[in-house]
Amino acid sequence: EYVGRYAAGQWDIEVVEKNGRLDYGMRLTDAPEVTEAMRTLFEAKRTEAVFIDVDLLAVAAAPGSPVGAFIRDASGRIEFFRTGLRLATRLH
Repeated sequence: EYVGRYAAGQWDIEVVEKNGRLDYGMRLTDAPEVTEAMRTLFEAKRTEAVFIDVDLLAVAAAPGSPVGAFIRDASGRIEFFRTGLRLATRLH
């Protein structure tokens, strides 16, 4: 239920499942001043995550501190993904 794309302004966050864990990464959607080389380097960075509580993620290699959280709407569906200072709305 967590897998999908989430939008946060000029960023999209893609959450996928890999080997029973979640993996997420960000990509720029609207940043014309960023060179293609910088964009490719940035977008290659992904985070493998594990759940440390309900809807709360930590980096798999260092599960001591939360790095992301899924936020549900009133009916219990995933509506947002928060990581760092970004709050991203679920697209699908």
